[in-house]
Amino acid sequence: MDAAYRLKMKIDQNEPIEDPMIDLEQSQIVKKYEQQENLSALGKIFAFVGLAEIPYASQLPVTQSLIQYVEKTFATSDGFSYTGKAEDIVPCYNAMLLEAYVRLGLGQKLSAQRALMWIKNY
Repeated sequence: MDAAYRLKMKIDQNEPIEDPMIDLEQSQIVKKYEQQENLSALGKIFAFVGLAEIPYASQLPVTQSLIQYVEKTFATSDGFSYTGKAEDIVPCYNAMLLEAYVRLGLGQKLSAQRALMWIKNY
């Protein structure tokens, strides 16, 4: 069983966690994400969403890099768009990225709040 999944199970069972980074460093899943290179924009979205499913992944350098990429590439004044243009916002990508932000503890970021407002409005 992968170390990231064991970490998630500990959280679900309210077990104490001493150093989650040790579990993440041992995770083969995390290592695969770290080794991915030359991903397309869509590939980066899905890597970001996948990492958001892993507890404490927000602390990983690969996740931090993807957060910066998403902010620069997909965040608009109205929400998240797969093209980076506000007129191209579609519900599925906007909601998917918003959910990833919330899972990573970034729900209060302006870009996440804009995505939420777009969902509420439309």
